[in-house]
Formats: sequence, C-alpha cells, structure tokens
Amino acid sequence: MADQLSRSRPGAARWLVVSAIAILGRLLPDTLLLAQVTVSVPAKQEWVDTRLEVVQGDRLVFRERGGSWSNVLSGSFGPKGSGSLWQGTQLDKAPLGALIGRVQRSMFLAPLDNAEPAPETGRLFLGMNDVPGTYEDNSGQVVIFVSSVPLRMPDLRGLEIEEASRTLRDFHRVPQVQGGPSELARGVVYDQEPSPGTELRPDSAIVLQVSDGSRPPEPSGPTAVPMLDKPPEISGPTALPPVPMPDFYNHSLTEAVETLRSLRRKPHVDWGASKIARGRIYGQRPPPDTDLAGVKEIFLQVSNGPTRQPPLFGGTNGRPPFGTIALLAIVAVTTIAAAKAVRHSHWKRLCDVKASLDLIGASSAGPMIMTVPPIAIQVRLEPGAASPIGSVLVKAIEEDS
Repeated sequence: MADQLSRSRPGAARWLVVSAIAILGRLLPDTLLLAQVTVSVPAKQEWVDTRLEVVQGDRLVFRERGGSWSNVLSGSFGPKGSGSLWQGTQLDKAPLGALIGRVQRSMFLAPLDNAEPAPETGRLFLGMNDVPGTYEDNSGQVVIFVSSVPLRMPDLRGLEIEEASRTLRDFHRVPQVQGGPSELARGVVYDQEPSPGTELRPDSAIVLQVSDGSRPPEPSGPTAVPMLDKPPEISGPTALPPVPMPDFYNHSLTEAVETLRSLRRKPHVDWGASKIARGRIYGQRPPPDTDLAGVKEIFLQVSNGPTRQPPLFGGTNGRPPFGTIALLAIVAVTTIAAAKAVRHSHWKRLCDVKASLDLIGASSAGPMIMTVPPIAIQVRLEPGAASPIGSVLVKAIEEDS
C-alpha cells in the first residue's frame, strides 16, 4: 500500500498544480489585460477563455507546460493531437485532439514553440480540436503557456515589392504602394512608413515607396545649391571650437581606438617594427594638435615589438653553429699541412721559408660566450734572409659580427 502511494505522489502533485492554475485563472477579473498567461485547457470544454487580449498581427507563442488528454476515438496524447485528420472537427486542417485557438470568428492551429500571428483583434480562446457537441466523452487537460509579442514594423527597404507584400501578408497587413524616382532598380522598396522597429497597431497605415526606375532629377535653376569642395568656414560667435588630434605616441592601440571612438572617428591601423613595446603606437597621421575638422582619414602605426639582431654566423643565442666551427677547423688543418709541405720542399732549403698560422680573436671565442669578437685566419709564408722577396699572404678568411 505504501508503494502504491509513493508511486502516485508525482501524478497527484501534477494534478494539484494544474487545478491550482485553473482556479487562479477563473478568479482573474475579465477586465485584466495580460501580455502572457498560463492556462489549463480541459478536454471536455470546447473553448477556454485565456483572458488574453491580442492585436491583429501580434505574434502568439504557445508552450506546453504539462498534462495530457484523450478522445474516445483514440488514446491519450498531448496538445499536438493524435496525428490524424477527422472530418467534422472544429478545424478540418488540424489533427484530431490538437490544440487550436480562436480570436473572434477566426480559428487556427496553435503551434507549440513557434510564433503564430493573431488573425484578428480580440480575446484569445483555446480548446481541443474535436467534433462540436461531442466533448463530453473526452478526458484529461493540458497546461499551456501563452505570450503575445507586439508586432513591430520590419525593415522592407531594398526588397522587391512582391517579397515585401508577402512579408506583411503573413501579419495580416496590406500596404499602400506609391511609386517614385530612386537610384534603386524598378520595383524595389526604397522607403517605408512607419520606420523599422515601430510597433504596429490595427489602425496603423503602412506605406511603401517603390522605385519606378527613373533617377531623381538633378537640382537646376536659381534654386540649385552650389556644390562646394569643402564646407564653408564658420566665423564669429557661432564658430565651433577646433578638435585637436591627440598625441598617441607610446600609447596602447586600445586606448587610442577608444579615444577616437569618442570623437566619432575610426583609424586605419598599420603594424611595423619599432623599438617600443608591442602594441604601442610609434607613429600617427595627422600629427598631434591637427584640427580634425578637415581630416578625412586617420592612420596609426603600431609596433610589432623591438627587432632582434641576427646571431653571429647564423647561430642561436650568439653561439656559432657547428658547421661554421667545422669549416674553420678544416681550413686551419689544411693550411698547416700545406705549410709543412712547403717547409720540406727544395725551395724551403734554398730560401729558409717559414709558415705561420694566425688565428686572431679565436682564443677569446667559446661556446659559452654570447658575443663573439671578429675572427681572422691568416696564413703567411715567410722566406729567410736568403730570399729576395718578403712575406707572402697565402690565405685570409675573415668574419665580422
């Protein structure tokens, strides 16, 4: 017995909530106008007054909040209905048992989680789609949340008149069409009344200005306004104060953009190398204190960060790469070998030639030194006193940092 009671508690709680909502709905005064309401719709009642006043064209949104109902001809189902059509029901094009709405004499299917334009202005009623006069054999009820969103004028400019009329037809509105000259193609809406976003009421007139394909006439005659290359300068007590260009040097790009936005200006940004930190401005055009009244474009040069000097010999962290060290070693060994060969030659015995290898700066270069000094390798053949010539430079390799 206790198990049966525990299993029945969720169902009992649900029906208590449904009953409470139904009682509160009936206690509301008829004159109360609501923009949204949650109402219980019994299956035995043909129409339930939601006490929601809607305006023609307002978007009605229906959401299911629980419950189910059934018809003697089919099993239990929700507000979407049984899925099959039945002849003689309130709305023939809606499934049997589906949730339907009525405003004045206009009936419609109430789609769940979708907006449906109100067909007329008046009180909204909800009910189960069934054959009139046969509601007594139904059972159950559903809880529905309904909200009414006022219709606002859409932006129809740039649309062809057929598409614009179709959009308004979905809200049960018919526009007045007026033709006129425009830069747009023939049949395209170039202006509208009321403006986009305006709330539309039932008595709101909608006027669409449609291009007839002709261009607007150019002003001519004594009333024509002369075209000026630049706006005339204003002098006297009504002259506007100048707006100087700020100095953005070493300021962040974000700060500069926010400052120019307050002046209703938008800069062009160019990135480049500079000694200042990344994201900081190192150049601008126009220069600081320039009056922005006559400036059309503003350019800001933003730093990519300080440039790094390339490492010596193409290595990393100031250390020469292994290939460079190996090449220097090969040159040194080859030179010494050549010098030894010369010393054992017949010419050496005649001229007393000496070979020497100078490695200038190599003793101060090592793998742990970040900055390597200039290195030079010089090989000289130096004849003795009997030679008629001086020292001869055989090979010199130099490398600067």
